[in-house]
Amino acid sequence: MNFNNQIVSDIYQKIQKIESDRVRLIENEVLLQKRIADLEKELQSEKSSFETLEQKYKVLKLAKSLEGEKTESGTDLKLKINEMVREIDKCIALLNK
Repeated sequence: MNFNNQIVSDIYQKIQKIESDRVRLIENEVLLQKRIADLEKELQSEKSSFETLEQKYKVLKLAKSLEGEKTESGTDLKLKINEMVREIDKCIALLNK
């Protein structure tokens, strides 16, 4: 009878350990989900910042081309201006919707 009590006690201890491990894993999962959400927000912010800087770079590059620097040919400048006009037309079309 004492042997059976020992087995039951061992099983009970193992169940308690499994339950505590389960609770710990759930808490870790919640923390990791929060971390993922924070990283996704940070990534979105960085993407937005990158796009802004990229747009500023394009404008600066175009401005330098217009100033007369000889880094690009006249046809490249015309292509850039045409691209910008198309982008403006797309924006106007979206605003009219």
